[in-house]
Amino acid sequence: MEGPEEKLAGDGLSRKGKRAPMQITVDVKLPEYQGLEWLNAKLPTEGEQWPKFGTSSLLDVSGDDYDPSREDVREYAKGKPWVWPARRICFLTDIHADADALFASLVASGGIRKTGPEDTAFEITNLGHETLFVFGGDTFDKGPSNLRLL
Repeated sequence: MEGPEEKLAGDGLSRKGKRAPMQITVDVKLPEYQGLEWLNAKLPTEGEQWPKFGTSSLLDVSGDDYDPSREDVREYAKGKPWVWPARRICFLTDIHADADALFASLVASGGIRKTGPEDTAFEITNLGHETLFVFGGDTFDKGPSNLRLL
């Protein structure tokens, strides 16, 4: 199985001698959204690479970036195989008890199709059946609809 090694760009050093972030190029393909008429949300119409390397948002207060250089990755992975997940993973976080945001996120992932305005009016898509959904932190805090989300 091909790993990201073949697609790495950059030599790991910036002009200032600091580490340059590793960049991996991937094709960004959005799923076919199903049930948009039942959502009050605008979903992306095109995809883009993330993280956006070289932006200040990836630097911490000390000025260090969080992204390893190509050499860092090679050193860490030396002698270890690249193991890709057997199934698609969709990580959802910071929903903040917003049920509408959760439905929009699930439709945006391609994991569900909305079939009506009710919260129970949805179906899991074929892609959704093949996906492992992981819910991160801040799912139920500070939001408009804790009970509805449950």
